[in-house]
Amino acid sequence: MSSDAAARAEGPPTDVGGGGSATAAPVDRKAQKRNEAEARQRLAEARRPLEKRLAAIERDAPDRIVCLGEVAAMGPDPCGSIDLLESLGCPVIMGNADSVLFTEPVEIRAKIENPIARDQILWTQAQLDQRQRAFVASFLPTLELDLGFGIR
Repeated sequence: MSSDAAARAEGPPTDVGGGGSATAAPVDRKAQKRNEAEARQRLAEARRPLEKRLAAIERDAPDRIVCLGEVAAMGPDPCGSIDLLESLGCPVIMGNADSVLFTEPVEIRAKIENPIARDQILWTQAQLDQRQRAFVASFLPTLELDLGFGIR
């Protein structure tokens, strides 16, 4: 696993204590590999509920799928979530957590007091590539659907 992929697999930051040190500790390769394996396991576990929902959608074959947003900013695998959602080809409504991904980091640090939420959003921003950012930017502010029988 590349170091970039390992950083993504590690997931969002959870240490908000700020207890880092100025001296680098020796790298424990066995512990690092164990941590990477545990991170991959956590990602796989996080995907299971989504995969079950997608299997149900495929089985039930609905006429239309609409995603109501809040898709990536606070989860353990924002890139995987966005890629999967993009593959569905359905309209997506821009949620508050989705729109914050386009806020400048300086503003996020100044406005979001909760350190866990703040670090999570900053981490997610760093994970997304240009294509994924463009896809999130394409989310709709609203969507009006014709439900038939004159109901909108």
